[in-house]
Amino acid sequence: MKKPIAIIAGEPNSISSEIIFKSWKLKKKYIHKPFFIIGNIQLLNLQMKKLNYKIEIKKIRRNFKAKDLKGKKLPVYNIKYKQKKPFEKITSKSNKYIFECFNAALQFAKDKKIIGFINCPVAKESLFKNKHIGITEFLSKKFSKEGLLKT
Repeated sequence: MKKPIAIIAGEPNSISSEIIFKSWKLKKKYIHKPFFIIGNIQLLNLQMKKLNYKIEIKKIRRNFKAKDLKGKKLPVYNIKYKQKKPFEKITSKSNKYIFECFNAALQFAKDKKIIGFINCPVAKESLFKNKHIGITEFLSKKFSKEGLLKT
């Protein structure tokens, strides 16, 4: 199996879902690695309805197989998160969810299930509260290996 790329959904109240939906719609035009989303299925469905996209979602499990990423359905590894409206004001409410998405991606990488991951936009000032400069520094600290991650 070609190892896939995981895409972290990022801040739930940003442009992230639109980027994901547009990318999925255009995927047949380009040759690329298989990929899946790490995010919340319920929220993605709410946002899809709001943004007028019609994409079926397929929930995948931690021990997914190559066949689980093929087909017309967008594969998503579900992370628990509750939000009633498709989009709300960006606050620290989503921080735990975003960190859980990153932790899932890091575990997939550690287990060698993916070749890497891409994160959609996050509101750094809300997420890190000035503890880190950005995602690269956060990941570097997470691995306790300052300076090893490339931007």
